[in-house]
Amino acid sequence: FNKKGHSTMTRWLQWLVMASVIGSISCKWTTIDIPLDKEVLQIEQNLCGNGILNPEESCDDGNLEPGDGCDERCRIEGCGNGRIDEGEECDDRNQVDGDFCTNECRLGVCGDGVLREWWEQCDDGNLVDGDGCDAECQIEGCGNGRREEGEECDDGNADDGDWCTNACTEARCGDGVVRDFWEQCDDGNNVAGDGCDERCFNEED
Repeated sequence: FNKKGHSTMTRWLQWLVMASVIGSISCKWTTIDIPLDKEVLQIEQNLCGNGILNPEESCDDGNLEPGDGCDERCRIEGCGNGRIDEGEECDDRNQVDGDFCTNECRLGVCGDGVLREWWEQCDDGNLVDGDGCDAECQIEGCGNGRREEGEECDDGNADDGDWCTNACTEARCGDGVVRDFWEQCDDGNNVAGDGCDERCFNEED
């Protein structure tokens, strides 16, 4: 080719490349334009707050205002929905009042009147000692395994023949209970001369 022909061929190739690029861009817009419109339309139809209940929504009250029973994400509000909403301490999505979260979405605690057997012995709805159920929701009185006011001991059992009686007093000679591990007899007193001496040993005739 001569210089002029080479220049003409170069311009022709440039035009061809430009036409191809323009054509591909035009082709691209043509192929995706319709699907995008359909997708946008589908999103608008599934929009939370449009008053239409869709499969992925648990409610749709036609607005995006929280606090009216249906939140801004179209989820049911209130105790029992499995989410901790404003004013709730917990929410375990069940109606079991005896677990760690009550049916009012409050944390289960000693003194709320609900007995939780895995850690409470009692729950009388208050935190007052001296009424049979103490401030830690443990049964008060002799036999609970804790030494309380007025008790000499408390071994938490009903065995009267051990070192702590069923009246929560310390076992002693003369209390009328024979303890074989250290007494030979116990006649309920500490008087000698009646067959059982003051140390609870048998007397010889």
